[in-house]
Amino acid sequence: MGEESRPGVIFESQRVRVNTRSISPPSLPLTPSRFQRALRAGHGRALQHVLAYGTGGLDGFLLGACLQCPTYNPQCEPSRAPWLARILENGHLIQPALIVIQAAVAEGEHDADYWDRQHRRDLVKEFALKEVPSARALLYASLARNPDSAEVLGDRQIVELDGPEGLLHVAARLGRWLTEDTSFWVDDDLPKLLDARMGTGTGESVLESGAASDPMIARYLEATREFLNPRIPCRSRRSWDLVIPTRSSSTCAATHRAAGFG
Repeated sequence: MGEESRPGVIFESQRVRVNTRSISPPSLPLTPSRFQRALRAGHGRALQHVLAYGTGGLDGFLLGACLQCPTYNPQCEPSRAPWLARILENGHLIQPALIVIQAAVAEGEHDADYWDRQHRRDLVKEFALKEVPSARALLYASLARNPDSAEVLGDRQIVELDGPEGLLHVAARLGRWLTEDTSFWVDDDLPKLLDARMGTGTGESVLESGAASDPMIARYLEATREFLNPRIPCRSRRSWDLVIPTRSSSTCAATHRAAGFG
């Protein structure tokens, strides 16, 4: 492969070497359009701007970012919620952001996809960690089944926030859904969240304790064991029911059709 060169970058076969002398700090303050691009890309300059100059004229961009997942591929990229919550906190916009998210949840979130809905709950969890009034109550109230897939919204965030108490609350709700809907199913991800935080076996131990007095928790615990035990027949499910919607759902649908699924 031939070599090419341009200012600041030297190409050598498959390796890229950058001339760091050509890299300079971002120029602040950012214009509204540059701030919007930085916010979308997750660049640190967005936070630097807010720390130095505030959010004058930028509130609309920031509140909009609370409702729409900003990552290009949420399945591969980590949540932006901690970073965005820090920007909102320094811009004194947490309460307005909470109001915007609460209104969206109350209206049914019909304008959002799966990743937008999870992004909103990730943010509310961050607000609850900062002990923002009503944030924890909103997160618990937003626990729901996703209308577009087999996923549940808010379960992971509640367990991450409140540990054993959160797991028991979510387990009771999932147990009720398991009882009411034979097509609903669960895996063992939530107990594993607690295991990762508090030690192997903690999740199941907490569930066993709760199951002794709550039949819905007992039903959830039973379902997680059914999921783990290959000797117990699983409910028949189409393979694409397990696929989380992505930004390119039309491509996934075309793949399913080409494979003869529907």
